[in-house]
Amino acid sequence: YDRFGAQIERNIYENGQGVIVFNNTVTNIGKMVFYNCSTLTSIIIPKTVQEIGKNAFNQCNNLSEVVLQEGLKTIGHASFSNCTSLTNIIVPNSVTMIDVQAFANCTTLSNVTIGSSVQSIGESAFLRSSAISTITCLAEIAPYVGEYAFYEVSKMIPIYVPCGAVSTYQVAYGWNQFYNIQEPLSKFTITTLTNDENRGQVFVDKNTACDNA
Repeated sequence: YDRFGAQIERNIYENGQGVIVFNNTVTNIGKMVFYNCSTLTSIIIPKTVQEIGKNAFNQCNNLSEVVLQEGLKTIGHASFSNCTSLTNIIVPNSVTMIDVQAFANCTTLSNVTIGSSVQSIGESAFLRSSAISTITCLAEIAPYVGEYAFYEVSKMIPIYVPCGAVSTYQVAYGWNQFYNIQEPLSKFTITTLTNDENRGQVFVDKNTACDNA
């Protein structure tokens, strides 16, 4: 994997392109394969990959787009740490573990979606990723959260969790630091008629996607 990664990195430099699309024979991305690859801007991880290794994309400071697909199980130690251009991450439902410092110091990361099978979020996983503005966690049972996992992430941001799981997250270690844990929001399309006697007035009596609203 070291030679494989180095060859791709050389191709990026030579071709002036920062996009990587892996072929469907890759099952594991080894440790430090793309460490400090400053020309890398976009990657698509194929469904065949089950593990992203330690420091695999650490310090890829121009990496702005990462597509992770179903089939992935582990996001390794510091694998995307210091990716300071990354703005959005969707962790697939197949992932069970987000390891230590996986997304630490991702200073422009704004929106995070955590898949339904995640059981563990390691120590310092999102440490100093202070631009995070929303977290959606699809796991019905609140994942274990390690020390400093959300250090310097605002505790006032909305945390969206599955229907009926709010109280579980509110008492779970790590999650209980957040003040705005809520059920997922519904999306509405509202049309008003200009000849309606109450035009300009809109009433909505449901503010979540859950049946108990």
